[in-house]
Amino acid sequence: MYFTSKRFVKNLLIAMVIAVPVFILKRYENDSSPSALVKLDVVTDMILVIKKPASRYHANGPNDQGVTWAVFFHKPYCGACRRLRPALEALASSIETGKHLRFASIDCVQHRVVCQQEGVNHQPRIRLYQTTDKLSYGNKPFERKVVAEWQGNLLAYELFNWFKGTQEVGHLSHKVEWPSDDELAAKMLEYKAGGLAQVDGVTTTPSANQGGYLKDISSAYQMSLVDHVFTSDGPLTDDRLAALKRYVQVLARTFPNSIVRQRLVSLSASLAERSTWDRKAYEALLASQRIRTAPADERSAWSWCRSDGHPGVGGYPCGLWLLFHTMLSNADQHSAEDALGAVQRWVKEFFGCSECATHFQEVWVKEGGANATNHVAASLWLWRAHNAVNARLSSDGSTSGKIQWPTIAACQQCHIPSQLGGKEPTTWNQNIIFVYLQETFCFKSDTLACAQFYDPSTDVEESKWAWLRQQISAINIGQALGMVLMLVALTANVFLYKIFTTTRATALAKAYASDGDLLTLSKKAK
Repeated sequence: MYFTSKRFVKNLLIAMVIAVPVFILKRYENDSSPSALVKLDVVTDMILVIKKPASRYHANGPNDQGVTWAVFFHKPYCGACRRLRPALEALASSIETGKHLRFASIDCVQHRVVCQQEGVNHQPRIRLYQTTDKLSYGNKPFERKVVAEWQGNLLAYELFNWFKGTQEVGHLSHKVEWPSDDELAAKMLEYKAGGLAQVDGVTTTPSANQGGYLKDISSAYQMSLVDHVFTSDGPLTDDRLAALKRYVQVLARTFPNSIVRQRLVSLSASLAERSTWDRKAYEALLASQRIRTAPADERSAWSWCRSDGHPGVGGYPCGLWLLFHTMLSNADQHSAEDALGAVQRWVKEFFGCSECATHFQEVWVKEGGANATNHVAASLWLWRAHNAVNARLSSDGSTSGKIQWPTIAACQQCHIPSQLGGKEPTTWNQNIIFVYLQETFCFKSDTLACAQFYDPSTDVEESKWAWLRQQISAINIGQALGMVLMLVALTANVFLYKIFTTTRATALAKAYASDGDLLTLSKKAK
């Protein structure tokens, strides 16, 4: 056989001699740590790189007086540190940091003495080191001092806002340009997809259909822009149009998919162009944005909200609750109040069940919805309102299967331990409830508010694609060239083998035809 012949082995070795050196050289040409932070892994780095930099200690980049360093003090086993790191990695890899802002990290387990000397006794902590004296030119020695320090909320958007705030007070150069929220979220998810975050879910017991709510909220948001919007032949205008515009604006910021958000941004801009809309023009506008105007098919539109033949359970109302919770989870500290207010206005103006809408407004007043002015408060208010509606529907007998949630099976930590003996405890750990809501309604989201709570590396389906993307992105030009050369060599060998076998068969056939007997053919074959 040709594949076991000396000729094949020789050709294969030639191909490998050509391809393998190129493959290896290129593989390690730019090999570096996946981290965007400079690792301060020598005891003297804190002095010679950050505080009193020597001319030759530049850490592979600019390190003159105009550079401010953001140093991340952490411990590998610290859960809060691991939760914060993806946000800092995203910021470090998203900013053109070379001349004005650079990022570094120091392990306070490995370099305990250094952290103690810096007075950093608790982690995580971030400090900005900046030259406080008047800038000079040349190689004159200078010193950096701490000008700002962060040790606060672990929410990513809070950290980013802190950096922007330090720029406003002059601790960072005005030349530092900040990436968009979507860009930062993408960088965070990219870092976490590689399994580098090592962060486990705090509360949520993952279900077999963890992403099913995404199908429900897609059906719900489209139906919410059509159902009960036009209640008569009259136009959409005044307070109702204002409520709808506000609702669409919030959806454009908080829907957990960037493609849909872009579509809603365009819809919001178009709605703002008129003070009055008739049904025909409005539905044409929705169609232009690929938003469904026909009623949803109850058999295929829902996942978590499938009714399975039980009247009053699941369907559009269930999808709306999931959508509202998702909107609040994808809001941030500054937009959550507006998101909740937009939900309240939409329910009042556009929910087709007048009794339900009235009850929601009563809960809004009784439970102080207008006082929920931050992210945590707004998310928890909506959760309490949802349970209040469930309790009302269960008590009046109109609907079965409405329970207080989350159940113990879904989130044991959400319940006060002393109440675990009861069937449905009524005492809640509301701090954990907030985390549960974030982990539940941030699954597969690509917003900045949710990037803190969703880890693609723990998503089986997503991790497969992440692995493939990493393999593709890791292949540089040298690797690709090496692979192509090897494939060309193997293909050439197969081609030569086919020519060889075809030529041999032809020769044997001719010999058989000319001699006419098997004995002669056998001798010629030898």
